[in-house]
Amino acid sequence: IVLQNDLSNLDQIVGQQIDGILGGDFLKGLIIEINFKKFKLSFHHPDFYKIEPEYTQLDLTIKNFKPYLKTTTTVQNKTDTLLYLLDTGASIGLLIHSNKNDFTLPKNAIAGALGKGLGGELTGYIGYINRLKIGPYAIKNIITNFQEIDTAYIDNKNIIRDGIIGNLLLSRFIIVIDYVKEKCYLKPLKTLNDKFDYDKSGLIIYASGSNFKDFYVKSVIPKSPASIAGIESGDKIIKIGFFPATWCTLQEILSKLQGKDGKLIKIKILRNEVEIKFQFRLKNLLEINQ
Repeated sequence: IVLQNDLSNLDQIVGQQIDGILGGDFLKGLIIEINFKKFKLSFHHPDFYKIEPEYTQLDLTIKNFKPYLKTTTTVQNKTDTLLYLLDTGASIGLLIHSNKNDFTLPKNAIAGALGKGLGGELTGYIGYINRLKIGPYAIKNIITNFQEIDTAYIDNKNIIRDGIIGNLLLSRFIIVIDYVKEKCYLKPLKTLNDKFDYDKSGLIIYASGSNFKDFYVKSVIPKSPASIAGIESGDKIIKIGFFPATWCTLQEILSKLQGKDGKLIKIKILRNEVEIKFQFRLKNLLEINQ
């Protein structure tokens, strides 16, 4: 099966060529160890792998070759037990399907683009939740995405999840997934309780071109610093700060836009063959009106 559109979209999201995807059907008979810190993915035979004692064991549900984890979630001081898909293809921390759960949106939640996954851009609302408890680990003040999911799609695809745990949260652990015994093993890293960073500009940027050095504004969150400055969807970024954009990777540009509140960002864009300079200061949109 060739998923040309998905692969092309994924190339633009991560800013480098993606040659293919390893899916759940390939992983189903294995034990998978993911170490984000060391950029290492290990495959183990289930008959010969022994987990180290410092890992915490949790039960999983494997359905359609996908791993699901049940945890308790607290939003606006209301706690419920939800079933999350563990999704290493999602560049988010946490996503909750708002129409499957009786949660009130967090105070000062904002609408707009939430992040990116294999299916492309995620839209909905974003805000801080109180806590997510994964086994013995209570992680507070997680930047969480709230997105409605089509109930007809749920019925057709037999989807059971209440949300998604993405790699911004999973990367705070060394994680082992046993597809055979339906178990998950976690070892927390020092970054477990670090503050969650996110874009403070309002820009959603994709990369294209032969070397993924052409950076385009996919969309702009309304009332964000970039929107107020006048940057528009379709603008091509040709310079950021003192450096030509071609000197940067997509991840380096995104990192600049997650800086401290008040940091001055200078950008030169190309619009209709005309170069235009903009500048704005990063702002934590989630703390507006607090």
